[in-house]
Amino acid sequence: MTTELSIGIASLALAAPPILEPMLHCVQYISGAITKYRKADDTHGEDLLQLDTHLYQVQRFATFLQASWDSLDTDVRSLCKRLVDVMEARLVDVVSVLSSMTDASGNIKKLDYALRGRDALSRLHSQLLDWERSLDSVLFAYNLCNRRAAAPRGGQTATRWDRLAQVVSECLTGGTPSPRLKLDSNLVDEADFVSIEYSGAMWRETPTPALLEKHVSTASEEDVRDVAAFLSKSDPGVINIFKCRGYHGHSLLFELPSPTTPVSLQKVLIDAHGSPPTHDLAARLALMKKMASCIFFVHTANHVHKSIRTSNILLLSSSSSSSSSSSSPSLGEPFLIGFDLSRPSQQASGYTRTENWWDAYYLSPDRQGDTNRAYTMLDDVYSFGVVLLELCLWRSFARRRRRRTGELTWARGSEILEPADSPSQPPSVLNPEAMRQRFIKLATEKVPPVMGSTVSELIVSCLSCLGNDSAFGDRKKLEDDDGIVMGIAYIKQVILRLESISL
Repeated sequence: MTTELSIGIASLALAAPPILEPMLHCVQYISGAITKYRKADDTHGEDLLQLDTHLYQVQRFATFLQASWDSLDTDVRSLCKRLVDVMEARLVDVVSVLSSMTDASGNIKKLDYALRGRDALSRLHSQLLDWERSLDSVLFAYNLCNRRAAAPRGGQTATRWDRLAQVVSECLTGGTPSPRLKLDSNLVDEADFVSIEYSGAMWRETPTPALLEKHVSTASEEDVRDVAAFLSKSDPGVINIFKCRGYHGHSLLFELPSPTTPVSLQKVLIDAHGSPPTHDLAARLALMKKMASCIFFVHTANHVHKSIRTSNILLLSSSSSSSSSSSSPSLGEPFLIGFDLSRPSQQASGYTRTENWWDAYYLSPDRQGDTNRAYTMLDDVYSFGVVLLELCLWRSFARRRRRRTGELTWARGSEILEPADSPSQPPSVLNPEAMRQRFIKLATEKVPPVMGSTVSELIVSCLSCLGNDSAFGDRKKLEDDDGIVMGIAYIKQVILRLESISL
């Protein structure tokens, strides 16, 4: 493949846009070096063949750009340039190392190759694999944008949706967090904020609207800074996540649009208390799609949210009233919050045990109670399945808080309670696995008449994603080159299924 690759790159470089030329010259140099290394040392032929394959993917990307460059708009060109810049920087580093391993005649210095060349090519292999995953996520976002752009959107422009892929790209190609994200303590003074009912966040309206979240005390400053860094790249006009202004200590500060009144989705569902909603099903489906896109954004940034639940979804209304959507035809614009537990996915991430059942029922059975299993992206997908179920039923499994203790109570007649043996005894909560099975039963029986079979099957898939009975299809298609299931592949499947629905 190397000879064919070199010829293809050489011919492609002749007609490539200027931004591609340095990258293509690097690929051509490396592909030529691979041929020499294969002749000098044939014991690593399989590794070199894999590297050849990844370099071919770079060529395919360049071919796409060459054919499409003149027709791409400014935003798309800007995105592609960032992807090219990232790859070019990595290739230049490798070329610098490899060029020092040939003599004046262009022959390989075998000792230098053995000491440094293999490691350089091995690192390039890993970097190319990461880059391909990044490219895949960006192209997925653009395909999603194009699909949405083809449908009526109430006056929204295609450019607004195109920003989704740009935001994703910025997460993928972002560098070291800026020290400017660190704020003065006076900007996060809790005395200036008020609590949001049925939510752990606080907000203020003046002097500028803002949202305040406290990170858990076990987080280091680096943890909080990393979360602030990727959330600072959010564009609320595209991704329904507030833009983070920065952090101080364990506090995160977010910008809020003005004027606005934030209401927790959990409050809306509790206030509805089984009453039929006045909004149409399309509004509810739109909310589901927007939240799925939020999770995609978080996972693309290589983070896990760890707190996907209705109390961490805020509905914004320009009205000064905080009435629930059960008395209003509008649901409001939804935003995902609750990043107080968020961590990079590669970081060891357990779950602080909670005694609050109203938090625990969003967790998969093996996450409830004491567990040593690391928290993964699939746990977010499971929790999202429970949120989808509550949205479809249009009620919370929790009820209003007790006046004395402030604790939530189970909704009367909740399906996740086990009836007592006698009237004098209170009902008991189902064990975690029985609760999951009850959720699946509700999704199978109650959701189809309301939201259709596709949403019903999607919820079951989310609730089954952590087990061997996953309904997302062939797990091999969701694995990376090392055979590890990629969490981000699951949320892509969720988005694709939701996007296939029209009401």
